[in-house]
Amino acid sequence: MIYLLSALRSIIAGIIILLSIIIWGSITIIVCAIFRGNFFPTFFTTSWSKFVLWVTGMKLNLSGLENVPNSSCLYTFNHTSLFDIPVLNAYLTNDMRFGAKSSLFNIPIFGHALKAVGTIRIFRGDRDKVIKEYSKSLVKVKNYGVSVILAAEGKRNETPPQLLPFKSGPFILAIQGQIPVVPIVLDGVYKALPRKKLFMPFGPWSRPVGMKILKPIPTKGYEFSDRHKLKQEVFEAMNIEVSKQ
Repeated sequence: MIYLLSALRSIIAGIIILLSIIIWGSITIIVCAIFRGNFFPTFFTTSWSKFVLWVTGMKLNLSGLENVPNSSCLYTFNHTSLFDIPVLNAYLTNDMRFGAKSSLFNIPIFGHALKAVGTIRIFRGDRDKVIKEYSKSLVKVKNYGVSVILAAEGKRNETPPQLLPFKSGPFILAIQGQIPVVPIVLDGVYKALPRKKLFMPFGPWSRPVGMKILKPIPTKGYEFSDRHKLKQEVFEAMNIEVSKQ
């Protein structure tokens, strides 16, 4: 009986989330087109993310919030599930902009909502376009004090919790902006919605997930040639925590 109820809950949650994207996304597009600034993008992404966590029954165990800097930074995380985004957005409430693959911007309403809240468009396989987008984001970092959040692995991991090799792009951005890197390790989110799954697996009604914010790694004085050193520092810090899972 519990599996039947869990299956029903999973299907209903998926439908509710889809409807929320349509309704909440439409409101976000309209409001952000009328009112400029950082308040509404942060408000809409945070509110929607908390709603998703409530609908899916995910209970977040958050630690390390004291490590969040008062100034701009680059957050980077281990990407294992589509639910990573609402988990991160729900409680990292300072002004920040995510990076998302360019194909997501083609989805009706959802793609326009991504653009409305200032999401960074990631063109996989096109380094020149990626660098151009990163340069635009650095302007916002310097002029408006926003932070950037990018997946260190560049894509969702199919073999969690082990980390994939890190991409250099996020660390080049951090060095160019001379902003600290704040590693975040997510735990158990992939169990709530594995890669290539549309619905949550059958199981317990409440799903515990973890988010640990690690100490910032400074980039002051780092140059382009130090990108691999920085990448290795972040990888080692995150890998220590991942190995505990």
